Amino acid sequence: MADTPRASAGPGPADVAAHLEALNLAGLGFAAKRLLGREPERVTQQFTMWARQDLPGLPSLTASFWAAIGPLGAGRPRTTAAALCDQVLRGREGDAAVAGRAAADCATASRAQYARAPLDEAEGDSSLEARQRRALVKAVKNYWRAVGHVYGEVRVRVISGEHDRAERMVRKAEQALAELVERIAVASRAVAAHAPADAAPADAAPADPTPASAAPADPAPHETYLPEPERIRSPLGDTAQMQTRAEAFARAERIREDLEEEPEPLPVEVLSTKPVPNRIIAPIVFLLGIAGLALFVIFQVLNAPNPLAQ
Repeated sequence: MADTPRASAGPGPADVAAHLEALNLAGLGFAAKRLLGREPERVTQQFTMWARQDLPGLPSLTASFWAAIGPLGAGRPRTTAAALCDQVLRGREGDAAVAGRAAADCATASRAQYARAPLDEAEGDSSLEARQRRALVKAVKNYWRAVGHVYGEVRVRVISGEHDRAERMVRKAEQALAELVERIAVASRAVAAHAPADAAPADAAPADPTPASAAPADPAPHETYLPEPERIRSPLGDTAQMQTRAEAFARAERIREDLEEEPEPLPVEVLSTKPVPNRIIAPIVFLLGIAGLALFVIFQVLNAPNPLAQ
């Protein structure tokens, strides 16, 4: 008689929720950095301009995701940095320094949280609970990778001031990610259903993240729990096409900066106030002079007295 996988005694729903906290902090920081780019002030200044024009911010791409992981007692991390990153993604943060610092703080907090709450699975565990946990974690990672790609594309429209187009891109991405978010919701409910009857609901992370100095000396790097695969299909289209557009945009920005740094040449009038000499007449005058002298010599020769006639 074949052996059936026995029930897993591995991580419970609270452990899974704590692990997702690390992934969510990393994802928020990653998405915010993709939207801000290397010149955050260009993005935040546009957000400020939209606000002055009474234009709304960007739609929330993460609201449905927070609801999907709700059955585990998880949600948006309750930290100031996470709230600020969420504001950045919604186009409602006008301070570039604050936005950039929030993205960096989320990345730091995610490493510390990951070290505190690794999802240790028993080797070879093929139980239903273990498979559900692995499926949930994989889906959450894929979600944040896709969100990061989306905001990398949206950034181009933001800094060019195309509010309506940026808004449509976010809504299109929300529709494209709906199926993945639904899978996350199903997996979350399945993992939460395995909680013991007397277990208390999983609490969200503490309000303040552990400072970097309190983290382990060699925490697991970001790539170990939110890796970037070789090829990802963006919800807004083929990643190869997206990368081509991004590289073209980056080249255009570098060319623009080079042109701005190059000094303008001085006009000719500033270098000299004298009129440009007309050097076309001089050769003509010279040739006429030579011709006249030749005619004069010929005339003199022809009209000179004949010595033989004397």
